[in-house]
Amino acid sequence: MSGLGSWLLSITAAALLVGVLEAMMPEGSVKAVNRLGCGLLLFLVLVRPALGGGYERLLEELHSWQSEAAEETERLNQVEISLEETIIAEEAAAYIQAEAGEQGISCSVAVTCARSEDGLTLPVAVEIGGVIQEAQREALRALIQEAFALSEEQIHFTEAEEVRQDAGP
Repeated sequence: MSGLGSWLLSITAAALLVGVLEAMMPEGSVKAVNRLGCGLLLFLVLVRPALGGGYERLLEELHSWQSEAAEETERLNQVEISLEETIIAEEAAAYIQAEAGEQGISCSVAVTCARSEDGLTLPVAVEIGGVIQEAQREALRALIQEAFALSEEQIHFTEAEEVRQDAGP
């Protein structure tokens, strides 16, 4: 068992022992002496790492746990960003595809998102697949530029029926 875990277990055991002793002692001077002894016992258990030289090890373990917690927090933040990018990309693609469908255009859409300097997840590229006439392409390009503030260079058309969902700029 780790030093920190052992120390916490000692504190818990001492607290339980003190509780049992308090409950069993009769009222009066014996109980007062018992409280003093129990208080000293708890104090010694609490400061044992400092008295026994195990305090540095305890601090090292606390720092190790803190580092692990920071790493896990960073990993979870990255997962959250990735999920956010995926959701926004899927919703943007569904919006474009629905708008195209209303104009009678049959196509597949893939949107790539990235995190901006402000921390916002925004579409950065759109790939549209299918056999689409030039007038329809211009209408879709205008719709996408207006809805997502993308430049012409960020909007790509391909003759492929299906586009990859991880299409990039």
